[in-house]
Amino acid sequence: MERELQFRREIATNNLQGEELEARKNKHRAEIEELKKHKGHQPGGRQQLEEVWKDEDGLAEMDFDPHVFFSMHDVTADGFLDVKELEALFWKEAAELHTVDGVLDDMMAREEVAIMYGSPAAPQSDLGRY
Repeated sequence: MERELQFRREIATNNLQGEELEARKNKHRAEIEELKKHKGHQPGGRQQLEEVWKDEDGLAEMDFDPHVFFSMHDVTADGFLDVKELEALFWKEAAELHTVDGVLDDMMAREEVAIMYGSPAAPQSDLGRY
């Protein structure tokens, strides 16, 4: 949404016309198409957790171990992954869904996705289902 508003503001304030306008519209369409290509993993699913294990935790050379993973991400050591701990797990995934040409597109949308991903994963994490 932020991208669309920014695009409309740019056209209105710069009075783009003719070829400039068409070039900017084509660029905007290409950016939207690139965003549509980004497919995330199921929130809290094994693929997503393994990606965090390899990329964020730097444990690519080790086999994924759910118990070690849980211990590493249970920052409060209370035996549960609370909402903030879950959001931290989904932060990178949310960023991938809102990145175009290596630049984060919409910070608010990224945060919303991280929070949204944490909601269905919370009950699963408390039951120890990996």
